Amino acid sequence: MNDSENAGQMSRIAELEAENDRLKQRMQKLEQALIDQNPRQEPTQYQDERQRIPVEMLSDYVYELRIEPDGTLIPECTIDSLARMLGFQTAQLDVAVNPTAICHPANISPVESQLQQLRAGHEAAGYVRIMTPDGDVRRIRAFARPIWNADEGRTTHIYGIAQDMTELHQAEAALQEQQSLLQALLDHSPVGIFVRDLQGHILLVNKYTATAYGLTPEQMIGKHAGELFSPDQIDQWREEDERTLAAGAALDYTDHVLLDDGWHTYLVVKFPLFNAQGKVYAIGGVATDITKLKRAESALQDLNATTSHEAQAAYQTRVEHSLQALIIIQDDRIVFANPAATDITGYTEQELCALAIADMINLMPPEGREQIVAEIDRFMHSDDPHLTLEIRVVCKDGLQRWIETMIAPISYRGKPAFQIAYIDITERKKAAEKLGRLTEQLREANAELAQALRTKDEFLATMSHELRTPLNVMLGLSEALLEGVYGPVAIPHQAAITSIHESGQRLLSLISDILDLTQINAGRIELSMGRVDVSATCLACLRYIMADVRKKQFVLVTNFDPDVTTIAADERRLKQIIMNLLSNAVKFTPTGGEISLETMGDREHGTMRLIVKDTGIGIAPEKQRRIFRPFVQLDSSLHRHFEGAGLGLALVTRLVDLHGGHISVESEVGVGSRFIVTLPWNPELDDERNTARWTVDTQTKTSVTPMARRDASDESPLILIAEDNDSTSAVIARYLQRHGYRFAIARDGADAIQQARSAPPALILMDIQMPGMNGLEATRQIRADAALASIPIIALTALVMPGDRERGLEAGAQDYLSKPVSLKRITSLIEQYLQKGDANRAGK
Repeated sequence: MNDSENAGQMSRIAELEAENDRLKQRMQKLEQALIDQNPRQEPTQYQDERQRIPVEMLSDYVYELRIEPDGTLIPECTIDSLARMLGFQTAQLDVAVNPTAICHPANISPVESQLQQLRAGHEAAGYVRIMTPDGDVRRIRAFARPIWNADEGRTTHIYGIAQDMTELHQAEAALQEQQSLLQALLDHSPVGIFVRDLQGHILLVNKYTATAYGLTPEQMIGKHAGELFSPDQIDQWREEDERTLAAGAALDYTDHVLLDDGWHTYLVVKFPLFNAQGKVYAIGGVATDITKLKRAESALQDLNATTSHEAQAAYQTRVEHSLQALIIIQDDRIVFANPAATDITGYTEQELCALAIADMINLMPPEGREQIVAEIDRFMHSDDPHLTLEIRVVCKDGLQRWIETMIAPISYRGKPAFQIAYIDITERKKAAEKLGRLTEQLREANAELAQALRTKDEFLATMSHELRTPLNVMLGLSEALLEGVYGPVAIPHQAAITSIHESGQRLLSLISDILDLTQINAGRIELSMGRVDVSATCLACLRYIMADVRKKQFVLVTNFDPDVTTIAADERRLKQIIMNLLSNAVKFTPTGGEISLETMGDREHGTMRLIVKDTGIGIAPEKQRRIFRPFVQLDSSLHRHFEGAGLGLALVTRLVDLHGGHISVESEVGVGSRFIVTLPWNPELDDERNTARWTVDTQTKTSVTPMARRDASDESPLILIAEDNDSTSAVIARYLQRHGYRFAIARDGADAIQQARSAPPALILMDIQMPGMNGLEATRQIRADAALASIPIIALTALVMPGDRERGLEAGAQDYLSKPVSLKRITSLIEQYLQKGDANRAGK
């Protein structure tokens, strides 16, 4: 690897560090969210609490211990995975657990202290080093919460999460060591190294570059090149940048720069730097000072211009005292060598002048000798003005050194000759080799971190599916019970079922917020931008909170700027922003308070503001900055009075950032809060639409006329339910039967295809994740069958990661619903597609 790649390596290190930080943040948020699901409970709620969080799906992370009255710790679940993590056989931990017996000696005292905290009813968290039976030391990050038994007046169980951080800790240490090595190589490099972004701001310079201009790297980095250099110099560099960008590859050119000690000539190699998406984000370069070489070349040209004895004598004096190594070859022998040439090789001038060309060739090691000789021979028979080579030579002391040579034809004492000017680049070569090894190590570390990131993404996808599947049953059953699908429900029971349904919806909202925030932080969510009607969007969000407004007797105030009709935004994400702010206002405002939603345009700055104001509890000034962080509420006491994991404002902040806007808050304790979202707005586009009398009916909603309820009969539409979860299929089937549909149930994709062929249904509800043949493959095969291709298919799945919806639609599904989904929504879609099919048949 040569020096031109140094800047690229620095950029890759920065990207790797950023990716590592994002990975750690994601893991911390996930762990905190899981722990927050298990608050301190009374003993009568303990079994319900265990069922609410399906620990079996997290077997590599969750442990549970029972505390006997004498203090003995007895494992109760998933201890086999914990044993594997700690390097023990399960049998070694299946009777009683003594954590201090397996701790590193330095951690015994802290662990004992944390156990005392847990027994006293306080949570504990931190890092601990474990000694495995093989003698290895592993670094574990653990979180634990006690389950307090009020009857016994003590902690009876410990419930927690443990994660092996050994490999990540080792990777971070190795990364820091490699970064330090790379920085040392840059600081001591004998050539100039720089990186500028496409706007001309300096991103990186090494000490060599800064010293040449009489500055330090700190004085240059972050500044625009126009602040430090002349306009003529900037114009020349801009032309070379454009040539480099157009070529898309490294280009070299000669640059002349005026420094404190006069004009210097540099051989500059520029190259584009690409980000992870393959787009150019900066220009890098390596500059080698060839001033001395150029001066020597100029001196030789002066010699060629005259054959006078005086001129040759003057040249002889100049080259003899030059710090640049120079030798002259004439008639296949060295006829002149200056002192600098002897200093590098270790040979005296007499010894060098005694060498023939064959002897000089023998000074090069056998490896690569033939290629260099062929290159020199080609040059001697060409019209090229000069030849530059990097050659390895064996010096008089037996050591091998790398030299960079420039060979040019000259006239010496009236006869043709070749002049060779060279510099010692041995240290530069060693640095390049070290840099190459470091690059490989960084590549391996990057691959390991990427694998860790993929593992975490797979875990998130699995967690989402496992949580959404039971939620689908819970929400579906509660919805069906409230509609009387299973018979009349007494009024007191209706309130209880409504509470269950609302709690399930809150849990679903929390799961969605965690996944959204994780994907945004990982840079894996892209906005679907379009023209969005601002007033209609605001009114749609207000409809969602009207039940709470009436329940808590709020005064609701709206004020929409008539000039602001549309903005460029992702409509779904804009609704998410407004809904989170309105939900917070409802949550923290007492009964009888006031909530307002306002829009306001700013033509001068091209922005519009969404303002949500409440008369709630307010926020102290010192705490206002913290509320935009994930998992944060105002203080610990609020966690006991107000629900939520503190994700709403953090998610709003990320979504506003993605739209190119910003969010701020004005608040006073006991008076209320005012949240202001500022987004880009193009008033000229709104003016054009208003001039054309472009209007939107904000009260209009698309609807489908439902079928009259009827008893299921042979003439009723047949709905095929492809679902492997018995509880889910039973809830959907009972609800469909109640609304006059026939149904059939398939347990996997292959069964769904077979039943569709034997008794073609009017519509198929297709679960995606099923054993054997999954729903995607089954959908593709149904679409490939001419007899079944026209049957509408609605995909129902708990998969909600980026790309899942697109894959379902590409496979052939007409619609894609994420579990848990409202049973009313399912029947509405069924009716929509059945009516569409009737209309198509009538048209024929």
